[in-house]
Amino acid sequence: MEKQLRKQADVFRIIIRVIQPYYLFVSNPGDAIPLSFLRDQVKEKQLRKQANLSYQDTLVSFGKEATMRSEDLESRKKERVKERHMAHADELRAQIRMQQERKLMEPFLMSRAERQMNAALLRRVPQ
Repeated sequence: MEKQLRKQADVFRIIIRVIQPYYLFVSNPGDAIPLSFLRDQVKEKQLRKQANLSYQDTLVSFGKEATMRSEDLESRKKERVKERHMAHADELRAQIRMQQERKLMEPFLMSRAERQMNAALLRRVPQ
């Protein structure tokens, strides 16, 4: 009951704030706007305000979701790029290792003529 009375008092305060400007411009008190009409206007204004707030909240939540999705996609993209870079680095390391082995073996590599000559010498050697 007490809450209801407080609500009514709040509504009346709001109505009075809304009515006062109208009464300033009314020369004949009989031309005044009925209180029920003003009460309905105040209620509609409150409903519009609540609807606007819920709409704003919805927009904020959609914005947050979109931001989270874009950040997630961006992080996945960065991970894929990082994996590609790591695979390429591994491939380069393998190539460098092979090149170093070739440099070590190159002085010991024989030409085709040297291999044929060695094969001929090995055939002559008795086993």
